[in-house]
Parts: sequence; C-alpha cells; structure tokens
Amino acid sequence: MLVLFVLSSFDALLTMVSVGFGLAYEANPLLAPLYDAHPLLFFCGKQTLMYGCCILLLRTGDARPRITIAVSVGGCTLYTVILAWHLHVLGLV
Repeated sequence: MLVLFVLSSFDALLTMVSVGFGLAYEANPLLAPLYDAHPLLFFCGKQTLMYGCCILLLRTGDARPRITIAVSVGGCTLYTVILAWHLHVLGLV
C-alpha cells in the first residue's frame, strides 16, 4: 500500500509540473476541476482519493487477499507506466 501511495504522490507532482508547463492536461474528470481551481487543491484531492482507496484495500485484505494483491499490483503497474509517460513528456527519459 505504501508503494501505491508513493507512486500516486509522484504522479500528482509530475502531473502538476506537466500541466503547469502546458505539456499535458488532467484527464481524470474528478480531478480536473480541482486542478483548475488550484493545483494544491488537486494534490490534496488526489491524495485523499488514494488514501481512501488504500483504506478500502486494507479493510478487504483479510476477507479477499487475492483481490487485494491483484488490485495493488495492478495499481502499481499502472502508476509505473504513467510515471514513465510523465518522464518522457518532460524530456527526462
């Protein structure tokens, strides 16, 4: 869960940089209005959503460990791909 939360934090920071430089836009329809209001509000909203998802995963972990592991690994994989894309857009890779 910690890795998932850290990857989400890096995604939020790199999203703020990419959007700030005009290289990308926030594609998540839940978070885009928050970014438009203020980037810090976007960051806090994204972290709150991720925190809630991690709590849900932790609460279901005992009853359904395979699902929890699959969702965690899938989330980490997805965030790794997104971070690679951010680095590419920013010209760092």
